[in-house]
Amino acid sequence: MFRITVEVTKGGAIEVTSLVVKATKDTSFFNELVRGGLFDREIEVFTKILPSVHRLLNDASPGKYQPFAANFFYALSGLPSCLVMEDLKARGFEMAERTVGLDLNHCLLVMRQIG
Repeated sequence: MFRITVEVTKGGAIEVTSLVVKATKDTSFFNELVRGGLFDREIEVFTKILPSVHRLLNDASPGKYQPFAANFFYALSGLPSCLVMEDLKARGFEMAERTVGLDLNHCLLVMRQIG
């Protein structure tokens, strides 16, 4: 996984965006994972499932819904594979410790957001 910063000029103004790029390494291990559909599932979640969920939630609560996943920009499946999405760290989000899990307040926040 790589974090990159992109500067784009739009109408004379410079916009700076931080992105995360997830790319496979060219090794037999990663090639087998890709052949097994490693990125295909993630691509489907970001390109089909999440947009549908976001649409449903926005329709149910117009103007109140706030997306709960990073903006997704690009996917390349096959060999090599890569995913390009918004870097939420640039907006102040932090990854929770995987081995600890979420505390009650964060669990309630997640449930309110997707419920």
